[in-house]
Amino acid sequence: MKQSPSPEVAVMEALRRERLLALAGCDDVRLSNLERLQIIGPGHAGYAASDVSQLRLILALQDAGIGLDVLAEV
Repeated sequence: MKQSPSPEVAVMEALRRERLLALAGCDDVRLSNLERLQIIGPGHAGYAASDVSQLRLILALQDAGIGLDVLAEV
């Protein structure tokens, strides 16, 4: 019987774009805008688990009124 990977291995696996969007509660257009401004983007193998919390933070900052131009400078 095949065993599930340990939590440590699962965290290291790359996330697909669709999974990142679902976990972060983001839509594709908004993520595309963030990628275009190089605020967030996938690594060579896809998105990292840490990108979920980073994207959630970015969305919260935007919702609080912080503009993309300010976020792009950080």
